[in-house]
Amino acid sequence: MGMFQKSDEKLKYEENARKMRLLINEIKARQLEDKTRDFYLNYLDNIRKGYPNDFGDMDTLFQVFMKLLDSNFSGVRDLREHFEQMVQLYHKMVNSNKEELDMKNIFIHNFVGTDGLLYNDYYDDAMYSTFQNKKDYFDIMNVIMSDGFLKSEFDTISDYISKVSKYCLSQDMLKRDVISFLNGFFEVVDDDYEKYSEECLEEAKKRVGVYNLSPKQLASVETKIRKVEGFLEEMNTYMKNIKGEKEALSTIVTSSKEELDKESKKSLESLREMITKEKELLTKKLDDYLLELEQLLSDKSDALFKDIIIKYKGQLEQFRNMFQMYSRATSQDLLAIQKASEDSVKQLKEYVSNEPQLQELLVKANEQNAVRTKIVNLVEKEEQLLAVPQKVEEVSIPGYESRIMVPYKHMVLPNEIAKSPIYPFDESIPFSQRKEEIYKKIEERQKQGEIFHKKVPQIAIDLMEGDWPYLWGPSGTGKSYMAKQVASLLGMNLTKAGKITEPYSVLGYNDPQGRYQITPSFIAALYGNLLFLDELDNGNPDTQVVLNDIYSELLNKLDNPNDICEVTFGTDVNVDINPNFRMLGAGNTSGEGENEAFSSRGKMDESIQERMTPIYVDYDDRVEEQILKDYPEWYDFFIKFRNACVKYSKSIGHQSPQGITTTRDAAAIKKYISHNSKSIDQVLQERFIQIKDSEYRKALAKSIAKEYGLSYEEEKGTKFSDPLEKASGKVLAKQFVSLCKNGDNR
Repeated sequence: MGMFQKSDEKLKYEENARKMRLLINEIKARQLEDKTRDFYLNYLDNIRKGYPNDFGDMDTLFQVFMKLLDSNFSGVRDLREHFEQMVQLYHKMVNSNKEELDMKNIFIHNFVGTDGLLYNDYYDDAMYSTFQNKKDYFDIMNVIMSDGFLKSEFDTISDYISKVSKYCLSQDMLKRDVISFLNGFFEVVDDDYEKYSEECLEEAKKRVGVYNLSPKQLASVETKIRKVEGFLEEMNTYMKNIKGEKEALSTIVTSSKEELDKESKKSLESLREMITKEKELLTKKLDDYLLELEQLLSDKSDALFKDIIIKYKGQLEQFRNMFQMYSRATSQDLLAIQKASEDSVKQLKEYVSNEPQLQELLVKANEQNAVRTKIVNLVEKEEQLLAVPQKVEEVSIPGYESRIMVPYKHMVLPNEIAKSPIYPFDESIPFSQRKEEIYKKIEERQKQGEIFHKKVPQIAIDLMEGDWPYLWGPSGTGKSYMAKQVASLLGMNLTKAGKITEPYSVLGYNDPQGRYQITPSFIAALYGNLLFLDELDNGNPDTQVVLNDIYSELLNKLDNPNDICEVTFGTDVNVDINPNFRMLGAGNTSGEGENEAFSSRGKMDESIQERMTPIYVDYDDRVEEQILKDYPEWYDFFIKFRNACVKYSKSIGHQSPQGITTTRDAAAIKKYISHNSKSIDQVLQERFIQIKDSEYRKALAKSIAKEYGLSYEEEKGTKFSDPLEKASGKVLAKQFVSLCKNGDNR
């Protein structure tokens, strides 16, 4: 090292000292309360005196303090409380980091300051601890925080995650379950999210074989156990009798061999056949009982019944083997006696009449018949006990009257199944004529005020051709609404599949009582409905392969209308695909996996991508223009904000803008205006700003200020009491810029 060269340690010390000076100067330059300024300066002074730095290094401390200085605390007490919570959480996250994540940077951007998750009560310690893989936790939080509606239900979501984790066998299963749970929030009826959470939890339990048993059912199980134990006790006694009989017969054979040698071959053969029949009959009874008992118990899908099988099956098998062993030994002895002479018949009859041991054996043989009768009666009683009657809400479906079927979410079904193609799918009518009819319907409904996305005609035509369209694009573009419109244009009933994270969600399953649980896919294929598979890129590949098999049978049906093209949905539940059945998928990604806006999506199976017809669905400004046609100032601001989001995302190398305004936002704004239910600041905060970080807000604010001829540096904004309907574009722009500069004004 040269004379004037400095060591790495010296350079690091000087860099830390420089950052410390910059930080102190920044604090002194800010317009802060005296107590707040003293808090910051005292903390830094203690570090210079040698006290520990809670954030490990000067670079992290510098970034944390700069984020805190940009925040809007109500006073030093508010700042101090947040600081203490923040330090505690920081150490927990950094020390538990096993995935080599940039946890320091993640912590600074998500948990520091008044716009962070911690300050706004969006951090739940139990939920954080549930995820062993912290990347999964941040992926889930990104989904929740990107939607104002999900944010409002954060307590319900965090509570569900803590409860469902114990029923997920892996972290991947937990993540898929939670994503599906979040997607289902948008379909909850009557806003009963607590009931929805309970239903999802019950589904998670069923996937791992956990069923709720009532006290009545538990009492019935205990009765069955006592019956089985009683039967085993009888079997032990019975096997002892068999062993004693074998010993008695062996004694008779040994002591009487000289006399029996003279017995005729014909008489001994008759005796051997009689014993063989008795052996076969008893062996069959034992085998039949074992099979029936195993079948009855295994159908219950309950761990308690399976334990009974495991505990007693081995014992029953052992008893059967012992009996066979004794029988074989007896048979071998009899075969050795077959050399007896024909003139000993009379002597044998006299021996049988006068031998006490043989008389006792014959008496016991009669007792064995009584034991066998008891076994048969016991099996019949077990069948009655195991058949616990359950009151179910059955549904009648043509062709399946002999089965007990439980409808999906109280689904009301028609009494008849149409087997002839409906008008749009009727190949006997020229395609151009059917296509023209669709366009005519769209034109008529547009005149009545209905709004159609520009991709609706293309989707309808693809379905008429028997294709499987897959609508993909950012959230809030109206994909679900378009599915309803297309079904209506084609004259079809729409069936939404809901969550499809597991194959049984598509094919259905038999519950512990043997009832078939109907699925939306079953109904759509049977009745010829349009099956809408939303969030298709959020399912697992096993489920996607099942859907691919169903679509293959649909294509077979369209090519060969007179053939039987069946799909097996459950045990003995086969469906001949209806010629009017169609499939329509939707998702947020192209199927190739995650992107910047949707980091939790996985790659779809290659075979299903080849089958589907991808249709990119972007935001259609004409739709928002129609929704907000009575409020042009809001529409103008809406579009300028959307363009600003796109511009910023491209500047940082992202193809998918995050936090962009959607068609759903436009509909919500129209509702707020008509109800006059919120202030301008509330609407801007909830629908435009949300949880965007400071850099994103700053870029958007500058873009909006430029569009409306405002000065970003000078704009402060004011409180407006005017109703939303009267807000001008400049008022909206001023308030937006002000809120972005000040952060979250809670």
